[in-house]
Amino acid sequence: ASLAAAAHAETYAMVVGINDYPDRTDQAGNPLVDENGKPVSAKLRGCVNDSKNVFTFLTEKNGVKKENVAMLLDGDANKDKFLSTIKGQLGKLQPGDQFLFFFSGHGTRISDKESKDADGKGSAIVLRDYVLVRGNVFGELARSLSGAGIKSTFLFDSCFAGGMSRDTNIYGFEGARKKNIDLDALKQKAFAIPDQELVKLATGKPKSADAAPYAFIYA
Repeated sequence: ASLAAAAHAETYAMVVGINDYPDRTDQAGNPLVDENGKPVSAKLRGCVNDSKNVFTFLTEKNGVKKENVAMLLDGDANKDKFLSTIKGQLGKLQPGDQFLFFFSGHGTRISDKESKDADGKGSAIVLRDYVLVRGNVFGELARSLSGAGIKSTFLFDSCFAGGMSRDTNIYGFEGARKKNIDLDALKQKAFAIPDQELVKLATGKPKSADAAPYAFIYA
């Protein structure tokens, strides 16, 4: 069975790149400004190109089937499409397969009473609609996929990427430049489904006799 699984192993990937973040405004609808009174732009450069290069690297340099690579760029990288896409990719995985996740965009840190980090904060990536995907989602996925005999690699090209894989859940977020948010208020915006359903897709798979390796790579 193991030999058969290895012979038919597939690589699946999810690639997310966001340059075009909407500029943030205050409660009156005015653009946020810096200490010099200049509008603060949330837009990035290079993230979409990097993501396209990862797609090329996988499909043209390493033989991954194009239909096995799901790519979300700019406006497509919102909460709904993120969740449907990652659940779709995870649902295809079988023992012996491997899964790669790549994100290039904004990252942030927010206060978290449950954090084990010395600063009491947790890391997260920021989707295009300013929804956070907090780190523990990826840590739980990696461990669950490992137990099912599925290799995984998670690459984060974002600020505060080194804290990824430890915190929990996906939350609504009001501004990528906020340094601290009251955790209790934030949790009221938590979606009920994301981390539980994503992890269930991994843990619901048959257990493998040998745990598969996984890796986190931070830029």
